[in-house]
Amino acid sequence: MLALAHDVVADDDDENARHDDHRSVVRLKCSDVEEPRQYTLVTNTHTTNFLSRCRRVDAKDKLTAICYTLFTGGSYYVEDGHKASIFYKMYALDLRRGTVPAINEIHSIKFPMYVDMDFKTTFRTISSECIVSIVSTVSEQLDRFFPRAPPFRCVVCTKTKGGTECGDGMWKHGIHLHWPEVVVQVEQAFQLRLSMIVGLDRRTDWTSLMGTKRPEWSSIVDEGVYRRSSNASARSGGLRMVGAPKAKKCKACTSDMCIDCGFHNNRHVVDTNVYALYGVMCASRLVDDSELRHDTHALVMATTVRRNVGVDVTPGYTPYVGCPLAPSIFASSSSSSTSSRKRKAVDDDVKRLGARFVHNPEIDDASVVQVVRSLLLRHSEHYERSRPSIRFDGQAYRVTLSGDGATFCLNKQAPHNSQRVYMEIVRAGACISRMRCWCRCPVVRSFGAQPCSKFKSAAIELSHSEMTKLFVVDVSPSAHAKQQLEAQESRVRELMRKIELRRAATSTPAVPTSNSDPHAPAPAHVHTMTPASSSTSSGSHILWS
Repeated sequence: MLALAHDVVADDDDENARHDDHRSVVRLKCSDVEEPRQYTLVTNTHTTNFLSRCRRVDAKDKLTAICYTLFTGGSYYVEDGHKASIFYKMYALDLRRGTVPAINEIHSIKFPMYVDMDFKTTFRTISSECIVSIVSTVSEQLDRFFPRAPPFRCVVCTKTKGGTECGDGMWKHGIHLHWPEVVVQVEQAFQLRLSMIVGLDRRTDWTSLMGTKRPEWSSIVDEGVYRRSSNASARSGGLRMVGAPKAKKCKACTSDMCIDCGFHNNRHVVDTNVYALYGVMCASRLVDDSELRHDTHALVMATTVRRNVGVDVTPGYTPYVGCPLAPSIFASSSSSSTSSRKRKAVDDDVKRLGARFVHNPEIDDASVVQVVRSLLLRHSEHYERSRPSIRFDGQAYRVTLSGDGATFCLNKQAPHNSQRVYMEIVRAGACISRMRCWCRCPVVRSFGAQPCSKFKSAAIELSHSEMTKLFVVDVSPSAHAKQQLEAQESRVRELMRKIELRRAATSTPAVPTSNSDPHAPAPAHVHTMTPASSSTSSGSHILWS
């Protein structure tokens, strides 16, 4: 009996050992299997369920207004009033729970002013200094259109995960700006956008903040978020709502399982880098934003781009003198692109200066820029916010203007519609500066009593200190001094070349004969202009004879 019991126990031990080995193999195989991928689901939310009970608009229907579009498919119209109020409550609930759909909001006829900025930099994250500098500038420009109102608050939203890598060491960033108390129409939004662009462009160097000296602000500040279609006013621009992810149609889907989208979200890949509240600014400073951080419904209402049809635009909107003019919003796409090309050609006033100025680089020496700005302000206070572009050909300066006040003509005593002015600094005995105008129309202006093309403003004589900074060439390591020296040498070489060509064209070479006297005096040559310089050691000056 004892032997039999011992055999039974031994058999049980062997069976348990086999089960343990089997379990070990199963655990080993399971460890080789990847964890199931988690997909962000954005199609089954409180917001989408509410929209499913609203009027869905066919994409081919170009006459019915649209309020919201889903990146995963579907366009909807939500009536003003009670239904719109319910929508915002549903969206605030999704925002609080983190189940926000991929949704884009279309702006209404009258809407709170907003700005969408998209740009690439070499920085993975945007510094607070950069954000504050951008928001302060655009807010200041907006406040100029409401001279009797106190500064408006600006709600700033940035992406939660920072920049998106786009190759070549560049990162794509985005900023959404909202002014909930400033209700405008499309025409006003276009004009505010252009004013913000010239305000941002007035800063001469953004390298430390954005990695590039002069960003293309006209491309960064998106125009399409306001634009309407050319064939119907029902189609307008819009903006991705706060907290809403982006979704793109999956390109890897096949008949089998897709690991990119998992056949979720109507076969769309979701980007969870969403816009969230960064802060609230007013008059170039950050203010208390606790209400928006703790109340999602208040945040949604502060960042929406829609208002009821009965709302009034913000009173007191007054375009300041010299502000840029907004283009027509109903131009067709072809005519719009054509006018855009024309504007770009007209905006590049540097090409009008001639080859001798264009071939020389723009001068950004701080002392020269300071003198030029001082001269512009002495000519007229309208040029205080203009951005100067300074060129030097070795003998004279030409300063083209852009931005605020660049179209203000002293001959007309009013801004031109598109033509701008420029300043020349020349040496005519004394060093003087004068304002000129690019306008070529033959109209004789009442103030200057002559056409703008022939007008020269009253000359302003430069002080000795200003003249020294602009014209006395100190052969030193100064970058501006080197530019002046190179420009003057280039000018002299060009004069020498012209003289040689003229001499060769007018003189007839003598044919040598066998009887010619080798000791005969050579014919006289035309005297040429040569630079007479003092010692070229450091600290000397170049003089021209």
